[in-house]
Amino acid sequence: MNKTAAALIFILFLLFQSASAALTESASDEEIRNYLERPLDKDGLENLEKLADVLFQQKRFLAASEIYQNLLSKYPSKQKTFLYNVKLGDIFAELKNYSQSLSFYNTAKNLYGKDIEIRLKIGNLLFENGLYNLAQESYLEILKINKNSDEAKIKLGGIFFLTGDFLSAAEYYEKIDKKRYDEPLIINIAKTYRKTGGADKALVFLNNYLKSSDSAEIYFLAGKFYYQKKDYQNAQINFLSALKQNNQFFEAYLYLADINIEYENNLDLADALLEKAFALKPDSAAIDLLRSCSAYKRGNNKIAENFAESAYKKSKTDFTRQEAKRAADFFNKANAVQKKRNR
Repeated sequence: MNKTAAALIFILFLLFQSASAALTESASDEEIRNYLERPLDKDGLENLEKLADVLFQQKRFLAASEIYQNLLSKYPSKQKTFLYNVKLGDIFAELKNYSQSLSFYNTAKNLYGKDIEIRLKIGNLLFENGLYNLAQESYLEILKINKNSDEAKIKLGGIFFLTGDFLSAAEYYEKIDKKRYDEPLIINIAKTYRKTGGADKALVFLNNYLKSSDSAEIYFLAGKFYYQKKDYQNAQINFLSALKQNNQFFEAYLYLADINIEYENNLDLADALLEKAFALKPDSAAIDLLRSCSAYKRGNNKIAENFAESAYKKSKTDFTRQEAKRAADFFNKANAVQKKRNR
């Protein structure tokens, strides 16, 4: 090779290196495609892999996908092949192309069958798409590999909870390390105990949790369980605690208003609570139904009827509509009787 040819090759090499270095996360999809057509050395492939990660974080999923599929075409190592298939599975999950995502995940699983993380991804994908039987199989396989997988136990408990098998849900929930407890899990466990052991068992569990937490949702759930037990005093305490943590907690205002109308006969307080609820959701039929009950207890049958009719107009479900109609008819009759008495 003469000196001129060698110099030309060296210059082309420098130009190529410069072009390679110029490709950044700000590159357009077209620039990335053009770049992928070039031969790359080890450093170029590593930089490409890093770029794909950045593009994924930027939610440029299609561009990231093209890079990972290109990297797969380079016949990478088994470990890299596994990684790229996992990444592609993640991308297509984000794109809601779940069948394609599952295909890449399964390819990865076939490479490393005992890898817990890929089996969790498969199980979670199936779970989120309501394919509970298949998800269950995946999580059970994980427990065969690692009997201490709290993630698998949480999801198995969730499957049984959602399908109404509360005894099986409780079985898995009780095996979870308490350090993994978070608010959604606490709520599910409490509701499971409510179904399997009654309100008392659920309340013991919630009250233990509340010793170290000030969760509005947990206070509210405890209030509901006390309400169902007809322990209205403790129900009020917990609903008020929920509102202390979150004064926008609409349902807590409704429960408190109901207690003060039906059981405490504190109508002024009930009306004040309903005013606060109305400020949050003025279109709520439930507020007008409770207002109709308060008005009726005050002896204002016509006002009660008007609120019931308003609730009927605001109703968004058949059940609420039927309840509002029943209340309006009742107050209408009561109003008619009152008129007869006044004649």
